[in-house]
Amino acid sequence: MGVSGERAVVITGMGVATPLGCDCRAVWRRLMSGESGATTLPDGPLCDTGARYYCPVPDTGFPANGLRHVSFALRAAESAIADAGLAVADCRGKIGVSVGSSKSGFEALERVCDAFRGAGPGAVEGTGFGAYFAGSAASALARRWRLGGPVVAPGAACATGAHAILIGRRMIMMGDAEIVIAGATESCITPLLLSGYRRMGVLATAADTPAEACRPYDALRSGFVLGEGCGIVILEEAGHASARGARARAELKGGAAGADIFHMTAPDPSGAGLGRVISTALCSAGVRREEVGYINTHGTGTRLNDPAETNAIKLAFGDAASRLSLSSTKPMTGHLLGAAASVGFIIALMALEHGEIPPTVNLRHPDPQCDLDYTPLAAKRREMENAVSISCGFGGHIGVLVAGRPER
Repeated sequence: MGVSGERAVVITGMGVATPLGCDCRAVWRRLMSGESGATTLPDGPLCDTGARYYCPVPDTGFPANGLRHVSFALRAAESAIADAGLAVADCRGKIGVSVGSSKSGFEALERVCDAFRGAGPGAVEGTGFGAYFAGSAASALARRWRLGGPVVAPGAACATGAHAILIGRRMIMMGDAEIVIAGATESCITPLLLSGYRRMGVLATAADTPAEACRPYDALRSGFVLGEGCGIVILEEAGHASARGARARAELKGGAAGADIFHMTAPDPSGAGLGRVISTALCSAGVRREEVGYINTHGTGTRLNDPAETNAIKLAFGDAASRLSLSSTKPMTGHLLGAAASVGFIIALMALEHGEIPPTVNLRHPDPQCDLDYTPLAAKRREMENAVSISCGFGGHIGVLVAGRPER
């Protein structure tokens, strides 16, 4: 049982589609060796925006009517289901879906808009509804496996994946499902979005190579590299998982969703809002701050995010903050926007499982304002009982997830 006799929720499967690959084990190896999925934008409309780099996902082998984010979700969910050893046909009515996206079919929608501007309403196909539909990925998963549980599609900017996982956990705790396919997916590397982020000044452009562009917590940081991808976990009621002989990879002990109502695109420099949500998440999980070993941080490498996040962690952890191991893996995966939280959570789960901390690559000149142990340059060993994932998004959205080793 979980905290205060609640139904315990465990993670029995994980699947990803990322710029570092679509196999969790291979992605973990590349993270630990400090490899980056960043590359130079090709000549053409994307490069014309003034952006220089991006982190694309390799071919997933799942065509989805031109909706890349749906393709990623299908690929990652199939891997997660296989990892969980789940025979879907035996329990369709017990399985829910909580898979969100910040931008949904943004890439396809931009193509539709271009066609409309060029040729008028006659150029718009009615069958392209998925480009407008925020729940396109969640619905595609439910249709693919003919699932009978609840289907939801949260949207909370870059905290979407965390919110989706928290909603999935709540489904199980309320008895609405025994299993939930949860996470988020994103694909929106388009001229419109790159132009907007470029004008905002949040894209990393000042670097000699793509791999060196994003530099979280570094005094020379200039922003992030836009990526795409998906992270999916299989959440399962612990008793149900045990009854079918499934391996619990970790326990989702708790978490919290909250807000930093300071500015549409800037965090509160004091970190007060995020600090409160972190504290609430630890309380909900029944985990003392001294019991956390690793935090996969939001760590965008922007001028405003990194010191604000550092302040928030100090507020939430107090004296224990100096004993934490932390890292941002965005220099390697890119910033996956809506999918960043679920992929970051999976990385935190793998760190917990392997007893290793992935590095913050490119952290060569630590910003004095970011003075915690951000695991610069190289991975390290650290056995731990609990790990945390932090995600923040435009609009003030926050999601924090707390996982621990499962009870044997």
